[in-house]
Amino acid sequence: MAAPAVLDKVYNGMTKKIEDAGGYKKMIAGMAFSSGERNYERGGIGANSMLNGIAMKPAQKLLGGRCIAILTGSAPLSADIQKFCQT
Repeated sequence: MAAPAVLDKVYNGMTKKIEDAGGYKKMIAGMAFSSGERNYERGGIGANSMLNGIAMKPAQKLLGGRCIAILTGSAPLSADIQKFCQT
């Protein structure tokens, strides 16, 4: 279980790392986020499996590497953070 503020920090940390990395890492992450967002809009979860394996593993490792679900409460969760978590 995580408060939305914790998920905000994970999101901000990941986006900062992506911006700092630049180049192809930024491009791959952008493709993964776009894929995940398209899937989210269709009612699915996650980026395509190739992009997920390349770009999303670092974020998953920040959460322990075995996280399959996140419960959140105590405050509203922004749509951007929900999309990020579902990517």
